[in-house]
Amino acid sequence: MDLYAPTISPLNTSKQLQTASDVTSTPEVADGGASDTTVMYWGCWEPPATNPQATPFQAVRIQQDQICNGEAWCWYSVTDKIGNTSYSDVAKPQIINTGQYLDKPEVTPANTEDRSAGMRVVTSLKNNFNTDLSLRDSDIVTAVWWIYDTGSTNGRRYASPRTLAHPLTSGVFTFQSLTPAPAESQYAIVSFEVERLQHSSTTAPDRYQKFSSDVARIDGSNWYTPTPGKLPAPRFDVTNNVIDLDRISGDISASIPKTDLITAASQVTLIGLGFDQGGNLVPGSDWSQSATVPFTPYPYNVPRAKVAVVPNGGDYVISYSVDNVFSPTSAAEVQQTTPPSPTVKLGSLWGWGDAEYGTLG
Repeated sequence: MDLYAPTISPLNTSKQLQTASDVTSTPEVADGGASDTTVMYWGCWEPPATNPQATPFQAVRIQQDQICNGEAWCWYSVTDKIGNTSYSDVAKPQIINTGQYLDKPEVTPANTEDRSAGMRVVTSLKNNFNTDLSLRDSDIVTAVWWIYDTGSTNGRRYASPRTLAHPLTSGVFTFQSLTPAPAESQYAIVSFEVERLQHSSTTAPDRYQKFSSDVARIDGSNWYTPTPGKLPAPRFDVTNNVIDLDRISGDISASIPKTDLITAASQVTLIGLGFDQGGNLVPGSDWSQSATVPFTPYPYNVPRAKVAVVPNGGDYVISYSVDNVFSPTSAAEVQQTTPPSPTVKLGSLWGWGDAEYGTLG
């Protein structure tokens, strides 16, 4: 017989479970036989709940220590007195805001002097609802992080999944070098998920549960040790490192970070160049300007007209020099729906710098 998915209660109007207390799953069986046995399956927990009584629509209580923010698949089987078993459809409630979750990850820079080394993220099944969790082989652990510019709420999502080849009874799994890491002018919100899927070898449905963690916030400004004697790279004051000319009406804001290597007596020159997607220098994009920098951080503007000649999807790159010593470079992608006037390509430009301590000139 065809069986409807169980009814999970209580759910909100979006069919999400928002509590871990007094949660029930009700089999949708109105005509169970006197000898029928109903078995309710929640996530991947063992043993499942069994109702030997044949009372129709008998609710099964889901144990509180089996509920975690994330998702759980729930279904039931009904076996009659001669051993015929039927399986229900699957309910797949999302589980949010229950107050039960995995502890937030421990996040540290892989190298405090090199952002490109990424983040070290330590995940654990330590939690506030069940002390018996451990990582099984084939579990999928996924680190999830959003990077935001400081002061912005528009971030970019990144994720890195790992499938375990063997069980980890400690419940601890470490991601060694996740990239990108937040820059000095950015922050990151980091969490992780553990997904557990048991494929069925019969006509029974698969079993699945996702456990979600609390979140950790990381401020890039607190992470990195300035390299002695090296000028810091300038930075664009734009969201997600994108210069959106359809949204920015004037010149492009940028700044030189705080450094002790610039004084009021320093001869400072601000520099900019634009490149198309092929790495070709865009004619008319080159810009330089002498500046008196009485203090750092020092805000300045890159002329919009110089950036606007860069085709959509290209990059604008900035640097500066202090007494003829050049800083590292910083690049931002240029986006615009109105293409610039056609220009003659000058050829590819290679080896002019790098993301660590490159130079323009």
